[in-house]
Amino acid sequence: MRTLLRITSLFVVFFFASFARAEACTPSDDCVSAVPTRMRSVPLFVTGIVLDVIGAAGVAGGAGLIAAGNDCASGPGCAAANLTLDVAGIGALAGGAVFLAIGIPLTVAGGASVPDVGSAGPRLRLAGAGGSLEWRF
Repeated sequence: MRTLLRITSLFVVFFFASFARAEACTPSDDCVSAVPTRMRSVPLFVTGIVLDVIGAAGVAGGAGLIAAGNDCASGPGCAAANLTLDVAGIGALAGGAVFLAIGIPLTVAGGASVPDVGSAGPRLRLAGAGGSLEWRF
């Protein structure tokens, strides 16, 4: 059972690490973007993260339930207990996979960088010593 849990935890770590990207800036590159950027949608990103966490917990819990179902010694009611744990584990594993399948694209789409061009129309900015009025077309 410990081996299955270790394999599951390593799979989850490598699965999420594969989505992480590190972009290095070399001295010849211009590391500062001329156009300011922002996340496409913070609520979409947060929803994706929440679904990813629930999905990962479901996958890990389902694998644990399946592994626990095989630890039963021969005795009265053991076969029924194994079947119950296996069915519950498969359900949790499938549910977690569905949550991950929905959450990962939401996280990627919500976290994408888009140009921060602002919205058209008037914008009033007030500061402690004064303010400004800006009109964008």
